[in-house]
Formats: sequence, structure tokens, C-alpha cells
Amino acid sequence: MKDISQRIRKFVYPKRVDSVQQCCILRWFFEMGTGAAPSRMSKEITILDVSHCHAVFEKVLTLRSRVYRQPILDTADEVDPHSTIHVAIHKGMVAGSLRVTFFADGSVCCQEFMPDDLISKFSHVLGSASRFCVDPDVQCEGIAVRLIRHAWRSAIDRGKFIDIIDVREEVTRYYERFGYRLLAGAPFVHPRLGTRSRLMICTAHPTTDGSLCDIFASVDGGVPMSAILPWLERTTTRCVG
Repeated sequence: MKDISQRIRKFVYPKRVDSVQQCCILRWFFEMGTGAAPSRMSKEITILDVSHCHAVFEKVLTLRSRVYRQPILDTADEVDPHSTIHVAIHKGMVAGSLRVTFFADGSVCCQEFMPDDLISKFSHVLGSASRFCVDPDVQCEGIAVRLIRHAWRSAIDRGKFIDIIDVREEVTRYYERFGYRLLAGAPFVHPRLGTRSRLMICTAHPTTDGSLCDIFASVDGGVPMSAILPWLERTTTRCVG
């Protein structure tokens, strides 16, 4: 327990915390690291893997419209047909979704902002998660973590070991907890959402730090973060294994 506490102080909450705060952070660390349900209700979450032709996809678009505050017809795009949509069902309702697209299958969201040489070198093991949204009424149920962990397991099963994501600039710290690192390059305006965004990347390998390390620990033939060092933002290179 002491060792975990020291890791939390350094990695999650670097400033001094009292005993109550530390207990809360320990609980958060356990949930993030193991995928354990943060409450009894979260055990009711089921993850489905669907295509854009599945009946539930229309409800996914409704959720996207609500979260992104866009007309429902604007929330579907040309990337959906060659992607897998991971859908979280909570109490019979669509409570969250995460789209994963593999570069070998077609274009991905915000590809125009991604390094061409990185894509060329790793396209056979490269994917991109996008259109991540969770119903704001159930955000405390651990749905986001469950979707991310499920998507990574699914990608690894298909031999994909690198994920590039576009995220709002103000939430990059959240994804760093999972092991994602900033790619070099200036912020950009997301072409569909209009948000100021950054690109981040994570690789599945036993040496990758973060709360997905239990999933990555048994990966055979993955890609270490050191392999993508030339594309990382300079201030994040100290974190790679």
C-alpha cells in the first residue's frame, strides 16, 4: 500500500494530499487500473461492438448529438462505415460510445493533422479512437474507463498496438493517466466539432506506463513508446519506456 501511495503522489496527484483525499485517490487508482466498477450500478454496464448498420447505431447518433450539441445528421460521417463502434449499455439505454478505426481499413478522423511518416511506418498496427461520448447523466458510473479498456483489448486482439486520438486541449491530462502522450505539433481546430484540439498517442507494450498497464503487461509483439519517440512532443519524452 505504501508503494502504491507513493506512485499516486508522483503520477496522479503530485501535490500534498491529506488522508481523506488519498483514500479517494486510491479508490480512483484501483478503478482506473483494474476496470473495477466504481459502484454497484456500474456492474450493469454491457459493452457491444457494432457497425454503422446495427439498429443501436441510431441511438449512438442521438447520444452524440446530445453530447456534442450538434444536429443528429451532423454526427455521422464518412469514417463510421469502416469503423467499429463500442457501445456501453446501462439499464437498457445507450450510455456511452467510442469509435475505433484502423488505418488499414480506411481514413480516420482528423487524419489531415497526423504525421504522414508515422502513419506510413506503423499503418499495419495503427488505429484511432474517436467520437468518444458518455451520457452526462451517468458519467460517474465508470463508463468512460470501461469503454477505453474494452476498446484496447479489442484492438490488441486484432493485432493493433498504437492508438492516435484527437482530444480537446483542456483534457489532455486525463488521457495521460491512461498512458497517452502528446504528439508534437500545434493545437488545431477540430474540423467537425470546432474545438481547440491536440493529438495524443499510446502504444500497447509491457513498458508503457499508465492505468492500462495491466492490459499491456501480457502483450506479445507490441510497440514500445520509445519507437515513436521522434514524433512525441519534447516535454513528454521523459515519460516513455
